[in-house]
This record gives sequence, structure tokens and C-alpha cells, in this order.
Amino acid sequence: MLRPFFQILILCLGLFSGSMFGQTTPNLAQNNITNDSLASSDTLKKDAPPKKDTTVVVISSSAFEDSLALEALADTTAEIVIQGSPIILKGQKLFSLYSNLGDFTKDDRSARVEKLLNELLAENKAIDSIKIINGQTLTTIRVGNEVIVSITNDDAKQQNLSRLELAEINARIIKDFFEEYQEESDFYSILLRIGFAIILLILLVYIWKWLSNFFNFIADQIPELKNRFIPSIRFKNIELLSSERVSEGLALFTRLLSIFIKFTLLYSYLTAVFGLFLWTRGLAQTLIDLVMTPAAEITTGVINFLPNLITIVVIIIIFKYVLNFADLIFDNIAKGELKISGFYQEWADPTRKITKFGIVLTAVILIHPYTPFADSLAAQGITIFLGILFALGSTTAISNIIASLMLNYTRTFKSGDRIKIEDIVGDIVEKTLLVTKIRTIKNEEVSLPNSKVINSNIINYSEIVRRGGTLILHAEITIGYEVSWQRIHDCLIKAALKTDRVLNDPQPYVLQTGLRDYYPIYQINAHTKDPKRAATIYSNLYSNIQDVFNEAGIEILSPSYQVNRVDNTTTIPKNYRPQDYQSNPINLRVENDADRSS
Repeated sequence: MLRPFFQILILCLGLFSGSMFGQTTPNLAQNNITNDSLASSDTLKKDAPPKKDTTVVVISSSAFEDSLALEALADTTAEIVIQGSPIILKGQKLFSLYSNLGDFTKDDRSARVEKLLNELLAENKAIDSIKIINGQTLTTIRVGNEVIVSITNDDAKQQNLSRLELAEINARIIKDFFEEYQEESDFYSILLRIGFAIILLILLVYIWKWLSNFFNFIADQIPELKNRFIPSIRFKNIELLSSERVSEGLALFTRLLSIFIKFTLLYSYLTAVFGLFLWTRGLAQTLIDLVMTPAAEITTGVINFLPNLITIVVIIIIFKYVLNFADLIFDNIAKGELKISGFYQEWADPTRKITKFGIVLTAVILIHPYTPFADSLAAQGITIFLGILFALGSTTAISNIIASLMLNYTRTFKSGDRIKIEDIVGDIVEKTLLVTKIRTIKNEEVSLPNSKVINSNIINYSEIVRRGGTLILHAEITIGYEVSWQRIHDCLIKAALKTDRVLNDPQPYVLQTGLRDYYPIYQINAHTKDPKRAATIYSNLYSNIQDVFNEAGIEILSPSYQVNRVDNTTTIPKNYRPQDYQSNPINLRVENDADRSS
């Protein structure tokens, strides 16, 4: 397993050396040019000024130049840097011109220099003589008697050099480029470089194949290791990801890693091969810049962001302790260990949520200016978009949230209470910011918007019991006037006392709520401490009323009962009648017309 690793390492070193191979052409970005190096050639003017070392650094990144221009707009004391017109030869930038000269623009000047240098390259002759002629307003670079380029004061000013210093640097660049071009244009040199590219290609194919086999092996091993070494991801008792899902994620990560490594390998190979030849070296530099420029920007951004990151971390730590302190206070209030006058225990949970929301919102407001996207136009656009969505779609949500707070602070009901809202009777299952969930006595779960709940009449059957009182259940019955009210009162109280979960103390009592044309209305009232069994208690009470009244020989013939009796038999069931019961005979009197007339 280690041998392929060392092979990859050797290849990377080879790619790096290949990308650097032959890249000795000086450029404006990095060169140490001295007059000593020019003195050895026949290119220096005899009356040149005293020699001194000169180092010139010119930034050619367009992004950097744009940033300088923006800084110059913000700072009136900043010097505006003019972007030059580059002279590019065989895909490689030599230097730039920055000013117009007579009727020629800087672009015209660059095009003329490129044309002259290309003609010299086409002649394939060694440059025997490069001369620098320093005049009153111009400094010219000549090859033989041909003027290649003239350096103006503005050109030199943009480089923070004198005309002569800039001309010396540009002359050295031209001379070195021609020497390198002639060297690399040699047939044997080209053949050698092609051979080196082929070797790199063979190594690339070999490593590519080895990587494919290696990652395929890992992908094949993941299913076999799933049950033994790949556990599920759990948080406390909640399974976030099963082992099968984790295995699928690892397989996907393996494939993506394989693609990334292969792409990086291919990218490095192309960069190295392009760097081997003078004609494609500019493209190689472009490929390198595509990677290095974003990487440098990211690295710079991360370094610049570190102080803000420390500030953010400090804010988060402080507010974390504030949240913990708020939890401690409200937990003690909810448990009753901390009592505040006028503040009920039921208010602890909703107040905790409101307080923590305010604390988190404050932390976010404090952190936002220190984030990288604080001044980003994209972040501002997203904020505006979310604000519009919130404004258009939050009316109902906000009304429900406010209603939820009102229900909590008015202490209308608690979770588990038996309540009645309109025609819905059931127990409170859950209270959220938006809805209240009720489970009915038929085991149906109903979700009501809080705004509807707050606007409805709510009957809470559990509140009085929680405070130590009793819930009064009542039922009405109508009996004819032929039965004395004392007997009916006794029978109703007896029926209530026989009912399960009805309290003997306080004792049930009867109210007469009305006197109708054919019957009075009697209401039995019974106390209980079990409101959730109200439906069962009512059912048993009704059954006991029927039994007690039948045992007492009292017929329940109202509120509406109509029968045509032929034998005058009572409606009381047979099992409640006396054993010697006989129906009273029906006496009929027949009268004729003569009897009526008399």
C-alpha cells in the first residue's frame, strides 16, 4: 500500500518541477534587474549613470487594480494607478506600456512593439546588439538600428522608476526572452520536452488506474463493514442516521473524493505540460492563477476575519451563559422553588421562550456586523426578500402567536385539562405557538388555530378540581303532576348516590327549574372530582334514574309520551312489578240516544 503512495509523491514532485521547467523568463511581477547584468553585454550606453541594484514589483492582477481604483475614489490622497497595455509575445507577457505617444495610443504602441518583435522572431536570428538611447523626453530601446520601443516619462512614473531604469529592465526582458525562445525552439529541446510530457502521461495513466482500483476496493468494502464497524448516528435516544444511511454517505464521499483527486491530478498534468513549452506557458500560468488567486483571496479573507471571529466567539460564550442563567431562573419558578409576587408558575415556560428569543435575537444583532457578509449586497437582497415574505404571509401566524401568549398569560387551560370549545369536548394534548391540539372523548385529535380558540367560549372542567373544588354534573327529568315532588327528589338523590364517582359529600341535590303545562322540570345535581369521566358518569346516572324510578313505581311519561291503552297495564318493566300485579279494569259506559235525551 505504501509503494503507490511514494509513486504519487514522486509524480507530484515531477509535475511541480515540470511546471517550473524552462520558466526563467523575467517578467514585471518578479525580477531583480541590475546594471551589472547589462554591463556584460553590448547594450548599455557608455554614459549611463552610476550603477545600482534595482528591484521592481508590479502587480498585474486586475482584481487588485480594481481595488486600488476603489480605494483611490474613497481616499483623495491615493494615487490612481493606470492600467497598462500589455505586450504579449507567444502567449507570454513581457511588459506593459501606460501612456500615449503623439497620435499613438498605448494600445497602438503595444501592437507595434508586438509586430516588430514577432518579425525578429520570424527571422530566427540571435540578437547581437540591444541599445538604450536616453533622450530629453524619451528613452528608446533599439535592436540594431531598429527602434523597438520608446519609454515615456508617464511609463516610468507608473513603475516608480526613471526612464533609463525602466528601459534597462525592459531591454533585459526582451534579450532573455529571445535567448530562451531560440533555445526552446531547438529541435532537440522540443523533442526532449515532448518525451518528458509522454513520461508524465504514462505516470498519469498508471496512477489513475491505481486510484480507480483503490477507491473501487474501498467502495466494495463499505457494505461488508456496515454491520460490524459502521454504527448508527444517534443523539440521546433518537436515531438521526441509520447505519445503512451512513454507509451510503461514506460510499458517496468515496466517489466524490476519487473524482476530486483525479481532477486535481489531471489539472496538475495539464499545467505541467503547458509549462514545458514557451508557446503554451502563458496558458499554464493561467491555469495556476485560476487556482492560486481564489486560494490566496480565501486565505487572506480568513486571516483578516480572525479578529472578528474571536469577537463572535466571545459574544456567543457570553450569551450562552446568559441563556443558562435564564433557564435556571425559570426552572426554579416552574418548580415553585422561586416565587415572585403576581407571577404564576404557569407563566414560567412561555416567559422563558420569549426571554430566550429576545436574548438570541440580541446576540444575532451584535454578531451580524462582524460577519463576512454584513455589507454584502447578496445578504441585503436576501434580507429584503425574507422581509417581504414575512410581511405578506405572517399576518395569520402573528395573530396565532399573540393568541397563544394571551392563552398562556390568562391561564385559560393547561395541558391535560378537559375543556369544551364550541361543540368540541376533549383533553388538551399540546399547546404550540400556532395551534392548540385537543383529543376528544372519541379519541379524535382536533387542531384549532389559537386565534380561533381565543375568540371562542371556553369551558374548563378541570380548573375547579385542580383548585380543590368539585365539578357539578346535572341532568333534567320531567314527571307528571300526579307524583309528589318529595318522592321525585328522593328518587333522584338516590339514583345519584348509586352512581360511581359521584361524591356523597357534598351530597347531591335537586332543583325544580320550571313548571310546564303538563309536568314540572326536576334537575339533579351531583358532585365529582373526575371531570374526564363525565360521559361515563352521565351514562351511569341516567341508568340509575330509570332503575330507581321503576323500583318506586313511578312512570316516566314525559316530556312526550303517548299511548292508547287497551288493558290499562303500566309501562313499568315486568321485573319491577309486584308478583300479584293486575292491571285495573277499564270501565266503559254505553249511552244511547234515548238516554242522552233524558
